[in-house]
Amino acid sequence: MEADRLKGEVGAWRYLSEGIDNDHDEAWNEDGPGGVNFNRNFPYNYKFFASDAGVHQVSEAQTRALAEFVIEHPNIGIIITYGAADNLLKTPEGAPAPGRRKPMTAIDEKDLGYYKVMGEIYREAIGLNKELEAASCPGTFSDWMYFQWGRLSLASRPWSPAVAVERSEYAEEEEEAKDNEEKKKSADSKKDKDGRNETERSELKWFDEHAPGAFIKWQSIEHPDFPGRKVEVGGYAPFSLTNPPANMVEEIVGRHTDFLTTVIQRLPRIGIRRIETKHLGQGTYDIEIQVENTGFLPTSLAQGQTTREVYPTRLVIELDDEHFLSGTRITSLPVIPGSGGMVEARYIIYAPDRKKIGFEIISMLAGQVEGTINLEKSR
Repeated sequence: MEADRLKGEVGAWRYLSEGIDNDHDEAWNEDGPGGVNFNRNFPYNYKFFASDAGVHQVSEAQTRALAEFVIEHPNIGIIITYGAADNLLKTPEGAPAPGRRKPMTAIDEKDLGYYKVMGEIYREAIGLNKELEAASCPGTFSDWMYFQWGRLSLASRPWSPAVAVERSEYAEEEEEAKDNEEKKKSADSKKDKDGRNETERSELKWFDEHAPGAFIKWQSIEHPDFPGRKVEVGGYAPFSLTNPPANMVEEIVGRHTDFLTTVIQRLPRIGIRRIETKHLGQGTYDIEIQVENTGFLPTSLAQGQTTREVYPTRLVIELDDEHFLSGTRITSLPVIPGSGGMVEARYIIYAPDRKKIGFEIISMLAGQVEGTINLEKSR
């Protein structure tokens, strides 16, 4: 752990990345492997000149192909991205829409409830009973899909030591020990306890019990950059902090599969609740169509309305314009809330020679429905 100078501690070690000073600038392995991190290459919150962000937004063939796929498939309803960023372990921050001249920097507060619900579903699926700190990154695909395209965009880090520790029996024992310690009123409780590196200690204990090979014990070596000085190498093996132990992969995949299955069932879905027709005489009809959303999500998030990238749901009546005394052939419907939300459209038409009229409802994210209005029964 790092020395605490306020306690009079003197540092005894210098912590460096494993390797040698190739260019003799007294920095070790500072240049990195190079290349572009695709999940830093998207337009929203893009960081210019970052070492792994690329020369400009969507500069890579792979990210451009993904962006073009999104443009060519406007009916994408939910996005789930697996990577380093996460907005499911903890409900992200929300804020009111700032107005037309200012960009959104947080989830629209009108959409925040959906992220909260999805986070609860996620944590239950992976076996967590509380929120954990989640990481955010600039230039991610998931942020771009929400802030630019207005879609419910979820991001998950499939596995992490913090999640593993929290799910383990060790976490339960630690929690119980903390409760007992708080109840004790002894003289020892007045002593200053060193609580530094508690997270790292918990994770290391978990690895010792579940994946001992993940941490390589420190051992002395002869280092060309430090002749005559004691040098040790060790620590976590490559990728051990990002990839789960092999024997746990099947369980983790199963839990995430359950989550994905549940998320798919939360898409919006339009349907017809009721159609009423009333004959007013001389071939004139009063028609009322009630359109409902039987899914969970609304037909558009608030951010989808802000960006205008989610088009309004359309109700199209298969009748020429001259037959409409009230209403129009194409009606743009307002956003239909999920869980049984409903809107209605009303028309007065003149169709003395028609017995049936076809119609179609088209929603960008909630599907498409075709139906028939029967005029014969209302004569």
